[in-house]
Amino acid sequence: MNLLQSIDLYCERQNILFWSEPINALTNFFFIVFGLYLFFKTYNDKFSRVLSFELVIIGVFSFLFHTFANLLTAIMDTFSILIFGFTYLFGANFWFLNLSITKSITGILIFVPYSILVTFFLQQFLGSMNGSAFYYSYVFLFLGYSIYLRKKNPYVSKNLFICFFVLLISVILRSIDHKFCSNLTLGTHFLWHILNSVVLGVSIITLYNKKVFLH
Repeated sequence: MNLLQSIDLYCERQNILFWSEPINALTNFFFIVFGLYLFFKTYNDKFSRVLSFELVIIGVFSFLFHTFANLLTAIMDTFSILIFGFTYLFGANFWFLNLSITKSITGILIFVPYSILVTFFLQQFLGSMNGSAFYYSYVFLFLGYSIYLRKKNPYVSKNLFICFFVLLISVILRSIDHKFCSNLTLGTHFLWHILNSVVLGVSIITLYNKKVFLH
């Protein structure tokens, strides 16, 4: 396996040069800017601070992927998203659902086969979806948590529903990037970056405000 093998996954990339995806690369600064802003805004809460730092890392690794575009940077990009997802899921289980630490960790373990099943069934019916099927696992989670918390915590429920709705649009745009290459060489992947940074930012501030309220 050659980790430095070039990868061409998105409309905007027309060759293997470093700056072949300028818009896809630059829109990662939304992750970085939001992450840095939230890092200082939530500085008095260690968990929110960790999530904010992970948001910055997502932006950095995604920038590397959309510039170097090889297998190694693709793994780094995916890994950073998974780490954020696992961290946030623990926080949601612990502070939103009031589960114990053990049960909150168990929820993360359950997420693994759940996401595999979601990915498998979506790909069976809708095809590869440009590698986006996995992200619907998070879409459904946001919706499920929002519905469950509708009466228990309207503030969290409302914000998680916003995350669900925006992420759904974001994942759809990620899924259809290649379908418009002939008419829109820029593609739609850069919109995934912008909208997804909003989703992750809202999710962090929601968790932070929930914890501050508890204190």
